[in-house]
Amino acid sequence: MVKVFSLTHKTLTALSLSFLLTVSFSWASAHESDSLSNKQNGHPIKDDLTRKENLTGLGLKKAVAAKRSFDDLELPSSPVFIEQAYQLDEVITPTTDIQDEIRQKIEATYEKVVGESRFIDFLDEAAMLDLPIGLKLDLGVLRYIILIDSVVMTPRESFIYASMVFETPEGKRIHFKGSDIKFSKTGGLSGDGKMLLVGDYPINLDGNNSKLLIKGSAEKTFVEFDCNGFKQMSIDGSLVFSRELLVPETGKGNVMVDFTTTVTDWNDILLNVSVPPFRVTNLKDFTFSVTDAVLDFSDSRNAPSVRFPQGYTQETTQFIDGNMDLWRGVYIRELSVTLPPQFKKQNGTNTTTPQDTVGSRISFKGNDLLLDNLGFSGKISGNNLIPIDRGKIGNWAFSLETIYVDVQINELKEAGFFGRINIPLNEKSKQPQTTAQATPASGTQKPASPKENYFTYRATIKPGNEYLFTVTNPDTVNFDLWKADVMLLPSSFIEVKLDSGKFLPKAYLNGTMTVNLGLQDNGNASTDKTKNVKLANLVFEDLEIQTVSPYVKIGYFSLGIEGNDSGMGGFPLSINEIYGSSDADNIILGIDLTLSLINEQDDGFAADGRFRIVSRGVVENGDLKYRFSSLDIERFGIDIDKGSFKFKGTLNFYKNDPVYGNGISGTVDATFGSTFKLQASAIFGTRSGNRYWFADAMVKFNTGVTIFPGVAFYAFGGGAYYRMKMDDQGVGSPLGRTVSGIVYVPDESVGFGFKASVSLGIQPGKQAFNADVTYEMAFHRGGGLKYINFRGNGYFMTPPIPDDIAQMQEKAKKLAAAAKKAGVTGGNLNVGNDSSVAEIHGSAAEAGQKAQVWASTMINYDFDNRILHGNLKAYVNVGGGIIKGAGPNGQAGEAVLHFAPGEWYIYIGRPEYENRFAIEVMGIARMDSYFVIGSVIPDSPPPPENVSSILGGIDLDYMGELNELADGAGVGFGASFRVDTGDLSFLIFYGRFAAGLGFDIMLKDYGDAQCRGGGQLGINGWYANGQAYAYFEGTIGIKVKIFRKTKKINILDIGAAVVAQAKLPNPTWVKGVAGGRFSVLGGLVKGNCKF
Repeated sequence: MVKVFSLTHKTLTALSLSFLLTVSFSWASAHESDSLSNKQNGHPIKDDLTRKENLTGLGLKKAVAAKRSFDDLELPSSPVFIEQAYQLDEVITPTTDIQDEIRQKIEATYEKVVGESRFIDFLDEAAMLDLPIGLKLDLGVLRYIILIDSVVMTPRESFIYASMVFETPEGKRIHFKGSDIKFSKTGGLSGDGKMLLVGDYPINLDGNNSKLLIKGSAEKTFVEFDCNGFKQMSIDGSLVFSRELLVPETGKGNVMVDFTTTVTDWNDILLNVSVPPFRVTNLKDFTFSVTDAVLDFSDSRNAPSVRFPQGYTQETTQFIDGNMDLWRGVYIRELSVTLPPQFKKQNGTNTTTPQDTVGSRISFKGNDLLLDNLGFSGKISGNNLIPIDRGKIGNWAFSLETIYVDVQINELKEAGFFGRINIPLNEKSKQPQTTAQATPASGTQKPASPKENYFTYRATIKPGNEYLFTVTNPDTVNFDLWKADVMLLPSSFIEVKLDSGKFLPKAYLNGTMTVNLGLQDNGNASTDKTKNVKLANLVFEDLEIQTVSPYVKIGYFSLGIEGNDSGMGGFPLSINEIYGSSDADNIILGIDLTLSLINEQDDGFAADGRFRIVSRGVVENGDLKYRFSSLDIERFGIDIDKGSFKFKGTLNFYKNDPVYGNGISGTVDATFGSTFKLQASAIFGTRSGNRYWFADAMVKFNTGVTIFPGVAFYAFGGGAYYRMKMDDQGVGSPLGRTVSGIVYVPDESVGFGFKASVSLGIQPGKQAFNADVTYEMAFHRGGGLKYINFRGNGYFMTPPIPDDIAQMQEKAKKLAAAAKKAGVTGGNLNVGNDSSVAEIHGSAAEAGQKAQVWASTMINYDFDNRILHGNLKAYVNVGGGIIKGAGPNGQAGEAVLHFAPGEWYIYIGRPEYENRFAIEVMGIARMDSYFVIGSVIPDSPPPPENVSSILGGIDLDYMGELNELADGAGVGFGASFRVDTGDLSFLIFYGRFAAGLGFDIMLKDYGDAQCRGGGQLGINGWYANGQAYAYFEGTIGIKVKIFRKTKKINILDIGAAVVAQAKLPNPTWVKGVAGGRFSVLGGLVKGNCKF
């Protein structure tokens, strides 16, 4: 049987020491307790009832029947401790009505004890005489009062009921209740007493940003006391942070730091705790995983070797008079900071690390941070977290050199990061790379090596997960897609936005660039500049690059400064227009340009064309790159008019030919002079700095192209050239081969020239006269015509020579061979021996097989020296030799014309008998003549030698002395006729007869020549001479045999001659001679006479 006493001061007075009790009580047996219950939905009904109260939750191990009245008990109208920022429903056991009733009774007992100062110093029997009582202990500003309000006696033992109201430094009262606390019959407690916390208690800490949750539901929070009063307190609690400060890494609920400890002083709580991963509300997506932390709720000490963040003491009011021991919160010695998922890093297998879990993300260590009622505080930084070859921002390469965060009392003071970033257009530096360094948490960046050509960035993290990037342009970058070195202007920038957990960078670029692109397929520039395309100082604006489609937007391009060294394949160029375009895969930069084919000082000309630099997007090691793909060169157009020639047409570009280098080639409409209009093969190139060109054609004109009235061209093969030479060995590549058959090869020593094999004749009816000749024009390297030259054969009264294309090609090849053989002055044919006519058009003998009357001619005009020189060799072979030229191969004679400053002459034959124009008829008669005129003419000849012989060998060279004077101007002509039968025979007789006559007349300027005895020769130096002569001679004889040998014996040998010579006037000299000779019978009778 259990007896329950409610002891008051009045009743204890009536008690005797023999414990005679005079109080009323109710009792019930233990087995009846289950029937005494009346509840509705787990809550007590406000009514008078007799019920069994289960006090096991309060520490009572046995059921006690009691009669209670609930008339004065009211349930709360709203739930306790409901606050949106905390959401503690899941961790706080709901308060019951019973707990509320218990707390009210404890409060009533507390008020009575404190109000009436019912305190004792020691708990013993005497103290039990007047309940309730309190054992008081003051520790600092806190008071611990143990309340004793009841005692229970059984036949075997006694128990007391105890409680405690504890007011925290924050002013929150918490309640403890204990039962079955054994009380000794001899007085005092049997061991320590224990009181459990009545339910859970959330305690608002200063600022209401955190709460201290003291949990009683698990019976781990209790107070121990003895007869002297409070002894110690065991606490099962959680430090709960508002979601306005911190949120769990999982995103739900509150960040709670759980702890269990036993203390003797509420103001001296200090223990190691575990902190779940959390995030700071003003630093979104940064996860903090604590590895070493201390809960500090002590006013007398801090955690060992604690270090408060710099600046924290100025931001908080927790410290009174600078006493840092008063700080309360969680001191974090070490934690791991996990970066947001947008910071991506390749894992070494060209794939990006997964971003869905914290463990796979990038992290670094931090130290000396705080969590308190004001929030999170601390400075952290990490260095060298992502190397440039493994970092990703979008699909661009980037590095995270340093990241730093400075948070004070949950306010983001400073946060940011910096490193390097590379846009897809930029080729990474080949130079050794250095890493930018930073002072931890300060963000003071040391510049990277100047050899790097990455962009460097600095990003600031603002509250609300806003990232502000500032990008520093490198001095130069390399756009591999265009093989360009780029100088960026300060107006260039890169912005980075955060969208759905991903960085989206976008570059806006302005600057200048120089394209240096090799003509080979890979586009790499050569050390030989003539094998490259260079576009210097191109200006670009609003070039946009981003990580989402469209990846590149071409802005505006324009020309840079004038006078740059842009060029293509060794040709200088000027840019007319620049345009760009892009699609999903390609970026195209187009250039409209003008190529300078020949220097301006060489009377230059140019070609207009276009090329495109095509690049293609590729992904390398996870990075988006734009790589050079191809150089697409379109056709070039030329429209050249240099007077002596015109070219118009479109040509294709060729490159890196071993013989011809780079240039353009194709077919053009060509006009040579004002006569030839035809289709020509053309090439304009450069090799080793030598810019050259040629235009070559082969064509037949059936009706002829009129040169001047009555004469026309009928076929043409050859062309014009510059710094090239003709070659017949085929050393050139197919580029140098032409329809004419001529091969041209570059030769820097040659200026401009023109060579062609042409067929011309009378128009119409070229049977009267036709010719095949070489037509050549040579020009100086600096421009200007050097000479014009015609060489070839002309045919009279002859059917036209064949001039089909095959034969014209053969002549063109011979022309090239002759030019090569000439060897000097670029193969100019007018230098050296005149053998090119025979080599190209055939020898005299070969020409004689084509026509009965023909001529080999050469006419040359030297523009440098203003010399016109012509040569014509005439040939006659009529009737199979009945009438023919008297010279070798039927040559009738040679005419020369020559005009030069200070000298001129025309020689149609010469006075020397062997050099006159001479015709033989049937081998018997010979007619010859000559005509000379000019500033220099040959000497007057003496009569034929046989005239002197007939006249007895007298000296008939009447002009010998005057001929020794210097040559002078004059005019002369002469002619002769002779008949010579040659050896004749009839039976035993033989004979030969010859006769001839002739004359020579000459008027010549002898200048200041003086006569003997004084006076100028002639009239002002002009002095005339002339002669006329005739002769006859004949022989008749017999042939006899003497001693078996045939011997000729002249029967008659006679001869007669007459000559008249004169020189006049001043002095006048006249001479005439007539004479003869005879011989009869071999000289038996002979004689001569002379008059």
